[in-house]
Amino acid sequence: MWKSVRLDDDTEANIYVIDKKAKSTLFVVHGMMANSDYFLNFNTNEIKINFNVVIINMPKSKYQDYDDDITLKLLSNFVYQIYKKLKTKKNYILAHSLGAPVVLDFAEKVDVERYFFLAPFHPGIIHYPSYRLLSAFLKSKMSNFLTKLTPSINIVDEIDLGFFRKAYENYSLIFRDNIFDSDYIKKLDRQFRDNADISFYIVGERDLIISDKHFSDYVDTLMDQKLYKIGHGHNPFKLDYLKIIKLLNKEIKFKRRIFPLSILKDAKKNPR
Repeated sequence: MWKSVRLDDDTEANIYVIDKKAKSTLFVVHGMMANSDYFLNFNTNEIKINFNVVIINMPKSKYQDYDDDITLKLLSNFVYQIYKKLKTKKNYILAHSLGAPVVLDFAEKVDVERYFFLAPFHPGIIHYPSYRLLSAFLKSKMSNFLTKLTPSINIVDEIDLGFFRKAYENYSLIFRDNIFDSDYIKKLDRQFRDNADISFYIVGERDLIISDKHFSDYVDTLMDQKLYKIGHGHNPFKLDYLKIIKLLNKEIKFKRRIFPLSILKDAKKNPR
């Protein structure tokens, strides 16, 4: 069901809510070039789900128009304001791709039972040869050159160029100030490590966006590594949602709410 909540700047945030009358809620944050549609398989009747699901839409996504330039801080503040409106007793976060840096940015200010990082942007990506090449071209504003790379150049087989070209058009400030900034990468590493004891990590094979190999290598450096390899590509939830839901169900036990009121403060029905 579509809902909307009003934020501090009077923005109407459009949210997709699946209420299972549970005491626990999974708060889902999508990544670049994505939206709530990526996670609608939580609506499945193929398996019982132990938790409510709140799927947000970040600014400049399909269901959330936004005219200003997008920064990581803007996204973080937007998502944080929605998260604060959760009324359930126990809350979990599933963050996909860029969603991971977004939620880690406000991690110190909220109570979270568990983080589930699905193919997240991660500090280990700096060792990905394609990342370094992209960084050099994008920083020098030569990203159009990437379109002329021929299949004979190894990078074409290693990375999804089309994704990065389009993402750079919409999120140039995040690329400049975060994704390709060494000081920010160090900060992100600290944030991952500070929350490692309550984090689970999920990655698909042949992820050409974050490099599943380099992500696995990075997780090996964290304490209490809980890495699950499920499916293929950058959004393994699309096809392997049942496996991921089973993993989530294992960690989130069902308890029914005695008073099944709204799970979001001040939420209104959205006729979308």
